[in-house]
Amino acid sequence: MLGPIHPPPRFVITGGTLGIPGPNTLKNWFKIEKYETRRPHSYKLRYCPSKYICPTCNFDCADVGLTYNSGYYRLALNNKPYPFGITKVNKNDA
Repeated sequence: MLGPIHPPPRFVITGGTLGIPGPNTLKNWFKIEKYETRRPHSYKLRYCPSKYICPTCNFDCADVGLTYNSGYYRLALNNKPYPFGITKVNKNDA
């Protein structure tokens, strides 16, 4: 008996197309959202375009996390968020 069938990972890649929001650029829309962790100022990436972007499109929302594939960790849509921090930098600190 075979185990459960898992869909292939949906990887995050670079090289998106700039354009007017809509079906042609739907894959390029990510949000930065606050993420509740023990660390202050934690955030996560989430793929979930709003209906404002494409009112007629259907899409599966998902968090961006790490997945192990072919010997490397890669960013993929998997609902296991990979938290990161954002810190304001002063001009004198750069």
